[in-house]
Parts: sequence; C-alpha cells; structure tokens
Amino acid sequence: MIHPMLFLIVALGYAIAFFLLGLYTDPRNSDESKVSFGSFELPLTFSYQRLFVLSLLGLYLEMLMIRWLSSEIRIFAYYKNLVLIACFLGFGLGCALCRRRVHPLAMAMPLLFFTIFVAAPLPGMHDAVVNLTTLIGMTSQVHIWSIPVPPTALDYTALAAAIAAVASLFGCIVFTFVPIGQVVGAMLETAPRGPRAYTVNVAGSLVGILLYTLMCFLYQPPAIWFLVAAVLFGVVFLRQRKAVLIFLGSCILVAAALTLWVDKTSRIYWSPYQKLALTPVWSNNEIVAYWLNTNDSFYQQIFNLSPDFLERHKNFLAGEDVNWNPYNIPYRFMSSPRSVLVLGAGMGNDVAAALRNTAAQVTAVEIDPLILKLGEMLHFERPYQSPRVRIINDDARSYIQNSRDKFDLILFSLLDSHTTASSYSNIRIDNFVYTGEAMSRARDLLNPDGLMIVKFWVDKDWIGERLSGLIQQAFHQAPFQVGSTSRYGTGGSFYIVGSAGAMRQISQNADLAKRVSLAHESRATLTTDDWPYSIKRTAACLLPSWAWAGS
Repeated sequence: MIHPMLFLIVALGYAIAFFLLGLYTDPRNSDESKVSFGSFELPLTFSYQRLFVLSLLGLYLEMLMIRWLSSEIRIFAYYKNLVLIACFLGFGLGCALCRRRVHPLAMAMPLLFFTIFVAAPLPGMHDAVVNLTTLIGMTSQVHIWSIPVPPTALDYTALAAAIAAVASLFGCIVFTFVPIGQVVGAMLETAPRGPRAYTVNVAGSLVGILLYTLMCFLYQPPAIWFLVAAVLFGVVFLRQRKAVLIFLGSCILVAAALTLWVDKTSRIYWSPYQKLALTPVWSNNEIVAYWLNTNDSFYQQIFNLSPDFLERHKNFLAGEDVNWNPYNIPYRFMSSPRSVLVLGAGMGNDVAAALRNTAAQVTAVEIDPLILKLGEMLHFERPYQSPRVRIINDDARSYIQNSRDKFDLILFSLLDSHTTASSYSNIRIDNFVYTGEAMSRARDLLNPDGLMIVKFWVDKDWIGERLSGLIQQAFHQAPFQVGSTSRYGTGGSFYIVGSAGAMRQISQNADLAKRVSLAHESRATLTTDDWPYSIKRTAACLLPSWAWAGS
C-alpha cells in the first residue's frame, strides 16, 4: 500500500525540480531584475587555482551525495549507480549551460529537500523511506534482506508512487550539480591553454576524491562533510557574497539538522564503509547487549555468553541450550582445534566463542576498522584483548587469497556487507567471498584433518543451494547442514565440510548425526570470480520447482 508520506515526498520533490527547471529555461533570466536571489553571470575571471578548487569541490560533492543518500535510503545502498548517473548528468548539463546565469539555489534547495527526506522528525517519514525501499526492491533480481522476492501481491499503484518519488530524488540530485558544472565548463571554455586547464581539472578531481576519502577514514559524520563543502564553495565564490550566503546557510542548516534530528536511543557512527547505528539493550538497569544496524537494517550484535554472566542471569537464554547457541555450534563439531580462522569477525562474538570453547590461537579477520574498534571497546568478554587473538583488518577474500597460514577450523561468519563494492558497480563487497575460487582457496588453508563451516542467513532456497553447491564443488563431497535460531545470537544455516576423517566422526556421533543432514543437490548457478553475484537470481533460479526435472 502507499504510505501517505510518499505523496508529500513526490509533491515536494517535483515542486523543487520544476521551480529550478524554470530558472534555467526562463528566457528572461538575462534580465538582472528577473533572476533569482544570489544568481550571477558567467564567465568568472579565469584562474587555474579557481579551476582546481572547483574541480575538487565537484568530485567531493559527488562522493558525498553518493555515500550519504545510499546510507540513508536503503535501496541506493544496492543501486548507487542511480545516484552516480544523476551526479554526472547534472554536471554535464551544467557544462552545456555554461553561458547562462548560475543559480546557487539549484544546489541549496535539493540539499534541504534531501535533509527533510532522510532526517526530518516528521511522523511517518522514516516509515515512508522504508516503504519506498520495499516497493522498489520487490521488482529487483538482487535479493535484498526483508523484501519478498519474487513479489507475491505487488501493488502497482504503490509501485508507481515509489518510482515517482525516486524520480523526484533523481531530478533534485541532477540540479544539485548544474551550478558546479556551469562554472567548470565556463572555466574550461575560457582557458588560455586547454590541455593545461584539463590537467588541472583532473588533478583537482583526484584531490577531491582523496579529501573525501580522508574524511571517511577519520570517521567524520555528514555534518562535517557539508561544512567542508561550504568552506570550499566560499573559497571559490568569495566575491559572490549572496551566492556564498545561500550555499553556506543551506550547508549549516543541513549540518545542524543531521546533528539534532537523530534517534537519541542510538549512537551513530560513520565508518569508511557504512553508517552504523549502535543501540544498547538494557535489563534491570544493566546493559546486556548491543545492537548494530546499517542502512536501517539489522547488521550485528554484541552478546555476553560467558559462564559468569549466564550464571547471574539464568533467564537470559530463556531456556535455550547454551551449547547449541549459534556462536557455540562450530565447537560441537570440532571441540579442540589448535588454530581457528574467523572470517567476518565483526564485534567479536565468534572470537569470544572460540576463546570460551577452545585453547586455540584465533585469527580474526574483519574489513571495517570501526567495527573492530567498537568490539574492542564494548564487547563484554574482551575477546580482542586476548593474547591468543590475532586481529587482521582486511577483506576476507584478500586474506584467504594471500595467507600462507594453516588452520584446523575455518569459520565464514555471516559475511554480508549490506552494500556494494563501490559507487561504480552493483557488485557487493562480500560477493568475492562466495565464489568457487574463494572456496577452493579456503580449502587449501585447512590442515589435513581440518573443518570448514560456512554460516549464512539463508531465507531463499536458491541461496542455500548455491552455497552448498560451491562447497561441494571445492571439496568434492556434499556438506552437512544444520539450522539454528536463537533469541540471542544470529542463527542461520551452517554448512559443515572437511576431511573424510572429520566428516566420518560427525556421522558416527549420535548426538551430532541426529541434528545434521546432507545438503541438497544444488540446482542454482554457481558463482565464479567472473560472475560473483551470490545473491542475484539467475534464469534457472526463477523457474518453478517442477521445471527442475528437465534442467
């Protein structure tokens, strides 16, 4: 169904877009008395320094918009190319309009609109944004968590409203970049030496990318991003006081709104990769857990499953057997490994479980440095402070590809990025962990009697079939499968495979044998490094079950 707030989003977005379109198409805008407040004529006085800062500002703003909107509007986390195309289109239109007046309102008004869209404390606005993502996501062939695929009862009227809302966002993004494109285009057109000016343009763009990257690695929030953009704008247009006041004022308003209009129950962090919202869970005036969200969806948690804590909180697990808690399950199948590799260590739950259950040396691999830091600061069992733990801040595929270490137990721990590899691709950053080549390389890191366990949240049969098929292809045997759900500890499906001896021990253990089953034969297309879309459906995956017989 259509969320009422979607109508407000559509109406406001199109009103802004058509107003700004009128500024650029009105033939009277050459008349000083008819133009909007703060507009100015081109060309400005040419200088290589100004061209450099303008180019820097353009790429800085582009990176800012791509990351900000994809973090706040979840569907863009999977389809960042849409924001990228809008940025390029706006910049290109600006270059084409480089002989017309520049309207700073074209930058200021969309920024304020986006701020209302993603941060305003209006009743129902957050639900409308989530509803927008759900409606658009139901038409996608890329699996997005919590969104039913394929659609069962798609409301096409609601879908049309959602598409209209996205189109209004697209239009506003386009206009944001028209003024910058106008001035850069005018500078390049009037440059005394074209090749040198273009070189300066490229150099400034690269510096803009580096500046924004530095901001991200310093964990700075969007409020700081916008204030830096305002300073850069002021440096370029110092003599255009009205224009500076408009853009500077809008950036300050955006920064203030993003600082003040936040959910006070959560603390927001911005890592180099994603927006993280950390929420403490209280019980009897004591913090007993932390929940971590990214892009408005659940991501990770911190739990205390130490014997001392469970002894003091006997009802914490609500009667669940702690030995079969999802974090402890791997050590029911291998009780005394000498070395453990945890891929996707997160904030430390799997590492803490390895330390509790074994005397092993543990290698913890996690790509996000801020998540590691949160685990070091907040995890109740302090796993990352243990001398038995070696922390590797790296991508899981990069580590297994380059490591020469050997392990008794390798655990793929719910590796799921919730986002894409870059602004220029719809490949997710975890895709290359779930390919045939990656599974084969992980197999090579196992000791002769080792065991590998892949833990993944499987809510579609074809995802499970793809994972089991990849494992079977690498190990030449079907993995054991066991499912787990728990109130305290993200469960999912465990795919267990290893040496013939290790698999035989599992099948001969009566308690383990009754809990596991052999994974079904895979009917899904297996992923490779050349086609790494692990959660993208293929033509085969779209067939009804009866069609498999002849495939």
